[in-house]
Amino acid sequence: MDILNASDFVAFGLILHISNINEIEHFDDRERSWKTIQNGLSIAFISFYSVLFAADLFGQSNPGLIDVKSMKYVSMGLSLASLGISLSVYHRISKLVKERSND
Repeated sequence: MDILNASDFVAFGLILHISNINEIEHFDDRERSWKTIQNGLSIAFISFYSVLFAADLFGQSNPGLIDVKSMKYVSMGLSLASLGISLSVYHRISKLVKERSND
C-alpha cells in the first residue's frame, strides 16, 4: 500500500483551487480581467480533478480497469501545476496589497 495515492493529490489540488477562488473573490475589481482568467482556470482544474476523482473511485471498485500508477502520476502532475498557479496568485495578491499599502 502506498503512502500517497491519486485521491490525496486530487484533494490537495481541489483545496488549492478553492482557496484561489476564495482569495480572488475577496479582492477588489481593479484587476477584473486577471480575476476572470484565474477563476476560469481554477474552475477548469476543479473539473479535471472531479473527473480524476471519479475515475479513481471507479478504478478502485473495478481493479485492473484503470492503471493506478498512471492515475497517481497524472494527479501528481496536475497538483504540481496547481501549486504553481496558487503560488503565482499568492504572489500577485501580495504584490498588489504591498503596492496599496505604499500609496
